[in-house]
Amino acid sequence: MASKRRRKQLLKQDRDLEQRMGHRREAFNDLARKVGVVALAILLVGSGVWYFFLYEPGPERPEPWRLEDTEGNLHDSDDYYKSGVTLVEFFHSKCPHCNQQAPDLNNLHIDYRENLSGFFSIGGFKLGSNRDDMQDIYDFRDTHGSGWPHLYDINGDLMGDQGFSSYPSFILVKDGYIVWKQSGRLSYDELAAVLEQHGVHSKFE
Repeated sequence: MASKRRRKQLLKQDRDLEQRMGHRREAFNDLARKVGVVALAILLVGSGVWYFFLYEPGPERPEPWRLEDTEGNLHDSDDYYKSGVTLVEFFHSKCPHCNQQAPDLNNLHIDYRENLSGFFSIGGFKLGSNRDDMQDIYDFRDTHGSGWPHLYDINGDLMGDQGFSSYPSFILVKDGYIVWKQSGRLSYDELAAVLEQHGVHSKFE
């Protein structure tokens, strides 16, 4: 009899212990869930504060290219972008602003080319339903007597890949990074000021 009672007591103790352990596990899981929610909220808030108030994006890399100019010569952006300063114009032969701006670019090229790694105009993009081909680019360069390479983007995607949607648009690349970019017609003085700001000086200085 004593043995049976003892076994019953032991079984009851085991059940009681198991119930207590179960309650503790449930309490721990509830606490873990609450702590997890709080930690997640803190993480989200902290990430938002960092992104909106502390995060500063690194300098932008230019899109690479390997394009042919109107004289049949191939140019690779790696040869110009890695060091020094390169000015690139994205243009369309039928763009009024591009045509009006050509004389200023001619003078800018004459005055600053000696201290630039590269100076290029790149076409082949759409203007409405009209898209330049190599002949259009050749005629544009010939009409304006431009002395720097005019390149043909046969796929017509480079300007959009660089984040532009209007003509003319410019990027200035210095030692592998874009240090300035802008769309719209710019005067000689405005472009010269950008070059000077980034350490490119006229041959007359």
